[in-house]
Amino acid sequence: MYSIFYPKKKTIFKLFLFSFFQLSVLLSQVSYSSSLISNFATSKNNFNYFENYYDLNLLYNNWNLWIEMEYSNPPALGYGRSGMRNMRLEYSGNKANLKIGDLYEFWGNGLVLNSLDDKSIDFNNGIKGIYLNIPYAFLEMDFLIGKQAINRSSNRIPGFNERIHNYRSDFNILGNRLKLNLDNIDISLHYLSAKQNDRTVDDSLSVFDHEIIGLNLNYFSNYFGFLFELVSKDNNGNGLFSDINIYLSDFLFTDFTTFGIGYKNYFFSNRSPSNRWDIVDDKSGYIPFQQMPTVFMAHNSILISRLTHVIDYNDEVGYNAYIKMNMLRNSTIMLSYSLLSRNSEWKMNENFEWFSESNGSSNITRLFLPTKDAFFNPAEEIYLEIDGYDNKDIFYYKLAFSKMNSVVDIFENQWLMNDKNNLYRSSFSYELKDAISVPLSLLIKLTERNSINIAFEYQKLKKGFKTLSSNTNNSQFFSNFTKDFQFNRYIGIGFSSSPKWSINLGIDYTDTEERIVLEKDRFSNKIEDLLSPIFDPSLTWINFESSYNLNQNYRLSISYGSKRGGVYCSNGICRYIQPFENGFNFEVIALF
Repeated sequence: MYSIFYPKKKTIFKLFLFSFFQLSVLLSQVSYSSSLISNFATSKNNFNYFENYYDLNLLYNNWNLWIEMEYSNPPALGYGRSGMRNMRLEYSGNKANLKIGDLYEFWGNGLVLNSLDDKSIDFNNGIKGIYLNIPYAFLEMDFLIGKQAINRSSNRIPGFNERIHNYRSDFNILGNRLKLNLDNIDISLHYLSAKQNDRTVDDSLSVFDHEIIGLNLNYFSNYFGFLFELVSKDNNGNGLFSDINIYLSDFLFTDFTTFGIGYKNYFFSNRSPSNRWDIVDDKSGYIPFQQMPTVFMAHNSILISRLTHVIDYNDEVGYNAYIKMNMLRNSTIMLSYSLLSRNSEWKMNENFEWFSESNGSSNITRLFLPTKDAFFNPAEEIYLEIDGYDNKDIFYYKLAFSKMNSVVDIFENQWLMNDKNNLYRSSFSYELKDAISVPLSLLIKLTERNSINIAFEYQKLKKGFKTLSSNTNNSQFFSNFTKDFQFNRYIGIGFSSSPKWSINLGIDYTDTEERIVLEKDRFSNKIEDLLSPIFDPSLTWINFESSYNLNQNYRLSISYGSKRGGVYCSNGICRYIQPFENGFNFEVIALF
């Protein structure tokens, strides 16, 4: 273990900080802005990290230089780094816009190109290259050329680790876009080709050529909004996304009402359940810079967010429909329904080999609407949310209800022939999760500056395996937990004095855990031990956090305690984050 003041490789770290301030002095004649984020954590279960990110933006006439430096030893996720992380030079003019360096671009709705740097899950699909945009009246032309090296994780090769990716893919990318901008309408044609170079399981070189062609249409007005995108990949797979929103004033008993429905149908690769997530041997299907709309609600609730459905960009059809109404002046109600599934069912023969009716066929059967059939990996959620203020804007509340269920993985789905030459399902096995969650948050304004924040979340979770054996006629359910259901609760109590400081106590506890988790040692902290008569320390994670703003440019946060691990999802991509037990975390944010 090491101190925040005396990290490993001290000389490198000093040079790292020294370069920031030297750049600021040498370029004092140029308009600039910069920020520094420093995050240090140490815990009893060795979830330790020391991350530092420095962003510098230099502006001179039509030129802008962006530099991001990083010193991470070790980072929370990913490889350690010391030095330059990103750099981009931009020129903005009336006749052309040019970018050279690390590019993060978004075309249409992301079905062709959506490059981003998400440090929370260590996902960076940015492109190093040149981007040229030429605007002319109502017409725009974009040209892109560059390379991408992306790190991902696969359990099919050695070195799989929860914190560090173990597989790298390299892409040579060429793309262009033609965009027509009219009054409330814009239409785009997209083309992108990519040559993928990486390794297979036997460490042989693999080369795969990708080609994507897309059409995008957007329309917006005061009463109606419409998004549509259709892409074709390698003349083999395609994807469709659309989103419709209708805006109504004084509808029924509401001040303002929004109706919306989003729809997707992605079918880029037809894969069996056993190789559904294979990125090593199967290079077909979507590529990492296709980060498409999930058409599934994203939640900021702590307990609900842990159940987020893992999006299958290769094969998934679904929709999300919602209505949001402003009731009177102070309250809003929203009702949302989502349903997703795969396009086809995979079955097993008498030798337990996967097969699909579409195997070897050029006419792949696709669904127009998702199904709730368990063997299509469905995911469903009903979500209701009500929030509002009292008449004096002193009291704010938000109450929600979520019912979510999904089939996570299918392990067996065997069909055999009976005496009458009819196929019947003889056995199956799949993992499911089913949950009811009720989050509640309250904010009470004591004075103009002081307020109390209270959060309470309740969740009843069923998670395990449902099986049917050829020897029995009844299906059985085996829970992942030591009980049939897991009851999760989260309590948050905070006080803030704006704009100076705030404190918060978070208590995350459950009544049981998965057997594999219970087998691991827990490192309880002093707060958990103190509250042990009320909460079982082996099933409780308590964290105390305090933040202080020295001024509008400097913020210091300190926390002590434990945070529960689990699956964390962002932009449709999910990673397991290990628990943080009995530790300290220090974070400094500075703006210059």
